[in-house]
Amino acid sequence: MSTLTKTALFSLSDYYLMIDAGILENRKVELIKGEIVEMSPSGNLHYLTIGRIAALFIPLTAKHGLIGYQQSGLAIPELDSEPEPDFYLISQTILDGEVKAEPEQAFLVVEVADSSLRKDRMVKLPLYARAGIAEFWIVNLAEDCIEVYRVPDRAAGAYGDQKSYRRGDRFALLAFPDFEVAADAVLPRSPQA
Repeated sequence: MSTLTKTALFSLSDYYLMIDAGILENRKVELIKGEIVEMSPSGNLHYLTIGRIAALFIPLTAKHGLIGYQQSGLAIPELDSEPEPDFYLISQTILDGEVKAEPEQAFLVVEVADSSLRKDRMVKLPLYARAGIAEFWIVNLAEDCIEVYRVPDRAAGAYGDQKSYRRGDRFALLAFPDFEVAADAVLPRSPQA
């Protein structure tokens, strides 16, 4: 005799009701395609890298009126999802009033991956592509590189352009081609170095 298990799926509004009611208080979770998922614990290197990324974008945010969010929810209503990327950039004007940004209005979404690398590639990447996120990075701490994904294919849940940058490499941000990123400014020095 086999036992069938069914996972309860929640809408984004269900998720917000649970947050407002305190049901998810003191829990590190995110909503992914209707499922409430525990987030991987983050170590010091993870937090250090997020800080480096936020600092890197300070001149760009000031010049273009952007806001850089760290470990904050990004609502994707049509996919019943609200992942919490490690960093994302949106225009400050989008947030005038009480309206949340649409995912395709994010100029950049970044996940810092150590223990979460498989989840970031297999779950988050297709989610962000389906949401129309124009540029998505995985800062891959295990392989000491930045994986840059562009040209989202919403139907396929994939990106048409994928590049990897290592120490010494430089590349421009898609939405702001005059803003050059040095991989060394993002990638932290390992404790053994």
